[in-house]
Amino acid sequence: MSTETVCVDVAETLHSIEEHLADPGRTADPTRRELKMLLRDHIQRLWPIVAADAEAMQGDDSFGCAKRKLAVAYACRTLVNPGGADAHSDVLALAHACETLLAYCPSYRWGSRLPVPHSTRPH
Repeated sequence: MSTETVCVDVAETLHSIEEHLADPGRTADPTRRELKMLLRDHIQRLWPIVAADAEAMQGDDSFGCAKRKLAVAYACRTLVNPGGADAHSDVLALAHACETLLAYCPSYRWGSRLPVPHSTRPH
């Protein structure tokens, strides 16, 4: 899977969540279970990438690498448990975690940031 495809997948996943949250026919806020289901496929795509990059970083103890390892570990933890106060906070946390993984994984050195839909950006 190419870098471009992964980035588009992330953007499309977040956009579908945004539409899901904004649907006027919804009677209640989405549950965390719903959000996890919406993001599950994307998260599964990221795991092999993160694992391969973690292996590539073994033995590199430079400050930059240590910082990257910490950021990737935190992003992975967030994907498993966003820990937001509500579903919308979870979406923001998950979006940020996905962006962090795309930014820090050596596979994505081409310099593009995740195109997060405008309304999911923190204010």
